[in-house]
Amino acid sequence: MLEQAASLGFRVQKGFIVTSQQVGDLPPWAFAEPIIVRSAALSESSSAETVGVYDSIVAIGEPAVRAAISNVQRQISEAGEKPYCLLQPYLTKQTFGIAMFGTGSDGHLFICEAGIGNAATSGTGETQRVAVPLWNQAGLTRADRKVRRALLRLHRDLGATSIEWALASSGRLTILQVSTDTLGRPALENVRKHTLRLALPFPQYQRAPVDHGSAVGAAVVAAMAAPGDQCSLGGFRLVRRRSFVAARALQLADIVTVLGRLPLAAFSRVPGDLLLQAFEAQECARDDIRRTLQISLSAPDQALAQAIASELVQVSNLYGRFSRIATTAIELKLETIPRGFKRSLLSTVIGNELSQLNPGDAVHRFSTLGFASLVTFAPGLQPQIDKELISPVIQEVESPLAWIKDKCAVMMMIELGRLRPAIDELCRRGAGDHLLSLLPTYLGEVPVGFDLSEAEPRSVRGLFDDGEPGIRSNAPYAWGVPRSGLDLTLHTPETFTPGSALYLETTDMSHLSLINGAGALIVRSGSVLSHLLQHARRLNIPYVVGAEAEGHIGKPVRIEESGEVLSA
Repeated sequence: MLEQAASLGFRVQKGFIVTSQQVGDLPPWAFAEPIIVRSAALSESSSAETVGVYDSIVAIGEPAVRAAISNVQRQISEAGEKPYCLLQPYLTKQTFGIAMFGTGSDGHLFICEAGIGNAATSGTGETQRVAVPLWNQAGLTRADRKVRRALLRLHRDLGATSIEWALASSGRLTILQVSTDTLGRPALENVRKHTLRLALPFPQYQRAPVDHGSAVGAAVVAAMAAPGDQCSLGGFRLVRRRSFVAARALQLADIVTVLGRLPLAAFSRVPGDLLLQAFEAQECARDDIRRTLQISLSAPDQALAQAIASELVQVSNLYGRFSRIATTAIELKLETIPRGFKRSLLSTVIGNELSQLNPGDAVHRFSTLGFASLVTFAPGLQPQIDKELISPVIQEVESPLAWIKDKCAVMMMIELGRLRPAIDELCRRGAGDHLLSLLPTYLGEVPVGFDLSEAEPRSVRGLFDDGEPGIRSNAPYAWGVPRSGLDLTLHTPETFTPGSALYLETTDMSHLSLINGAGALIVRSGSVLSHLLQHARRLNIPYVVGAEAEGHIGKPVRIEESGEVLSA
């Protein structure tokens, strides 16, 4: 990827790839100046699974360089990879650092750490950290902005998720390493689309009064709404708020979409009869698809996720869009009601049937009918009935749009019930991120420190800014700690037992063999982007850097989402 970065115009330190066949044929400059010999294993740049695992060795002169090559190639071969290593001139008198897009609860952040030598990557020296939302440049130094621009462009063109870099006193930026990892950033593109177009106003959202308890559950239900109406953060759905003018303009655009034209009368009143005809025709076509199209539960992860996402788009474009047209017309009292129309609301017909059964039988009947609740849906959970659905009264309406709105709500439950086995299967495999990456509604996890209980509308940028940990701060930096916190016993490496919290003085890679069994990592000082903590993210092990916890060693502790470590 360094070669590709160079082709894009970035300054890349000259280098020479050494294979097992090329050891005897090295360029003259490799022996004429200090050289750093490091791994060029494919697993480092393509997945970051071995980042920092293999030694990087500084050598001067031919004997030392050849010994370093032999050492690094031996380590790579023992791991079962092709023993490629990279020779580069050893840079000095520069600032070195690493920059990365966050994951999980800091997935909306650009994070950058810098120090002297390998302080940032090894985590054994003093570093300066910058952590800001992707769209925010306020407070960044000129150097920070240069690194940020480089990472954004390399992500756009190469899919890079992190870079290692060096900055000379003249301001010259050199790219040392370009990597894409397996940490998973399914919301990165959606966040960028919502926030990096600085010329556009940011939409206002209000939290829906339900916690799905699942990022996949919330994102799927949000994806069924009309295009652009909802998004999701973690297990919460956010509903877009629009002014009267914006809602009416969008309604007219929706009418053009579903009718293929805009009747002149629609400028003053919404033609319920025309929309009813169009809805029933399109719903009939959709019913044919439902009867014939089956999603294969044995399909590969990506294909299964793509099939689910494709179906959600169809549901949104049909039921979501017609529901939005009807809802806006009813709320603004703009519907033209034809004479002689009278139908029973489908939800009340179903509710009447369920009301005559005991609760257990009602749930079973709800499931056998193929329904899944939009309010309570989460992968792996048994179907639950919305309490508002059960009613002994069958209600008749004379409004085609009121009937359409109700029918859309019922059909969304049926569509979700139809997709539920495929969604459950994907999540059972641990591949829910594949689906989240395809859903434009998913904006990531809830940022640390953000209170979703507040009801007033907020912009997307404002939602994330509330979770910003600060540009430069000495406060502990926490990643992966759940909102409910963690209760563990804190141990040093000498007394550590699997499942407990591991206390480390620094983020040195010598601790890599220990962290796999840790319930959490508490680090006194180090880099949050060090190679060790990149592995912790990949293994989904929560960590806190910069916490005062020495007095709690050997005792039960409470680790708060903010990173504070307290006596349990």
